[in-house]
Amino acid sequence: MAKITKLDERELENAAGGAGGWQQQAKGSYRSCGGFIVYTVANGDSIGGIAARFSVTVPQIQQWNGLGPQEGVRPGQQLTIYPVSLR
Repeated sequence: MAKITKLDERELENAAGGAGGWQQQAKGSYRSCGGFIVYTVANGDSIGGIAARFSVTVPQIQQWNGLGPQEGVRPGQQLTIYPVSLR
C-alpha cells in the first residue's frame, strides 16, 4: 500500500508546476487530498491548460474523471488529478 502524504502549500504549488505560464491557461483553485489533487474549474479553463499546469496529459485527466474525448469542462466542476510528484 502506498504511503499517502499531505502536501504543504509550497509543495502543492510545486506539484502544480509552480507559478509559470499555466496561470494564463488554468485559473481554478485546488487542494491536496492525500495522494491526489481536487481541482475546481474556473471560467475560461480548458482541459489542456489544466493538464499543462499539473504536468499531466489531457487523456489522463479524461480517464481519471470519466470524461469523453470530446467532452469539455465547466466552471465549478471538480476534477481529480494525480500530479507526477504525488504518484
